[in-house]
Amino acid sequence: MNHIFKVSIIFSSMFVLSCQPQSNQDKDVSSPPKANSPFLKSKFVVTRSAISAYSIALLLFRSERGFYPSSKLGLKGLMHNSETGGKFLDSIPMDPWGNPYVYINPGKINRTAYDLFSRGPSGKGNGSGNDDLNNFGWFNAEGYPYSKKPIDRKAKPDGTHKETHINGKIKSIYHYYKGQRAGGGQEFYKTGELKIQFEFKDGYKNGPVKYLTPRGQLYREEGYQMGLITYIKTFYDNGILESEQSFFHGEPSSDEVFYDKAGKPKVNLLGNP
Repeated sequence: MNHIFKVSIIFSSMFVLSCQPQSNQDKDVSSPPKANSPFLKSKFVVTRSAISAYSIALLLFRSERGFYPSSKLGLKGLMHNSETGGKFLDSIPMDPWGNPYVYINPGKINRTAYDLFSRGPSGKGNGSGNDDLNNFGWFNAEGYPYSKKPIDRKAKPDGTHKETHINGKIKSIYHYYKGQRAGGGQEFYKTGELKIQFEFKDGYKNGPVKYLTPRGQLYREEGYQMGLITYIKTFYDNGILESEQSFFHGEPSSDEVFYDKAGKPKVNLLGNP
């Protein structure tokens, strides 16, 4: 499934939410909606979801290009552009108050990545405040979204470390560098067959994590970038893809698709952005 469809379907769901009927209180244009107005709250939900959706597209952009769009390009860099040569969105929706989202790279808050925020109901905000209409503090030192799991900082000397099962068979093999897991890592069944295969960078899982049956059949695969899970795939016994789902900040971010054993889609469900 292409990038544009995955991100666009999130924006479609947010558009439906933003178009819900207003209460009589919200229809009074003589004064702005009250802070506890259900309609205003729904706009906040839509805004936060849009920021997450844009962030997914920006992460996909970086994964393929190696960098985030410049401030000059802005979010329009996610559309087809001669400088980027790619297309990640068909359009760039405004926030629920009709204003463009503000994109700054490098960010003033997120100095290793970018700042992305809505100016809010007033149209004059700078992203700060208690409304949380921003992505402030989302990134680590490498410019990737933070993982919810801490870095593995087990104090072990550099080199290869092995653990064994009670029966003497190898249980796990991990490589350490400067006190952190680095490079490949493996875990094994008691019978000696490979069970799980990892890749690490700076202590984080980085790359595919593959789960195998004792017979060596791949039944599950998880994708990671600097410790952040990006997708989960499961497989039938015949190796055909059974299901797949994308993630952002450790939460389902797009649609989950299920396939039959012939490889044809069965169900297409929208995840929670």
